[in-house]
Amino acid sequence: MRIELFSGVFWGIYFIIVGSLALLKSFSNINIPLFRLAIGILLIYIGVVFALGGHPGIRSEPGTVLMEKRITNISGSGEHSTIFGEGIFHVSPPSEGQTLNLKFNSIFASTVIHVPSDTPVKVTGNVAFGSISTPDGSSAIIGDRSYTTPGYREGKTGAIYIEANAVFGSLIIRH
Repeated sequence: MRIELFSGVFWGIYFIIVGSLALLKSFSNINIPLFRLAIGILLIYIGVVFALGGHPGIRSEPGTVLMEKRITNISGSGEHSTIFGEGIFHVSPPSEGQTLNLKFNSIFASTVIHVPSDTPVKVTGNVAFGSISTPDGSSAIIGDRSYTTPGYREGKTGAIYIEANAVFGSLIIRH
């Protein structure tokens, strides 16, 4: 069972401990610094959860890499974000008659996107205090960036279209 910071189990245990300490303080002559103990218990719990590799109460959506390193295989269209972490995405070639529309956001993070070398790809990038690198070796630090493979034709199926956004992060697209 995983106990998260904002779960009912944690808060139930937390209030039982703090309430027991308050009763002990009021019915005995023991001077307990209740506020300091309550804050201390909370901070110790957060530290233990982080040390064990968890995220205290941080829930992310399926396409989001949040404060961790994750390798993901992508076979369909969708949006993927990396926030305060490292996301490595392997994009499969689109099936016959399909075009993949992908959006990647890298916010205070490192994102690497591997695309098939034999598939037509078009990348449109927006950068703010970060970097976007494309397979041809060029990169952008601020502003817009576009990249198209020689085989890409607008409106033709079997291609991959990528919208890439980097804010204080790096986004690298590789074959």
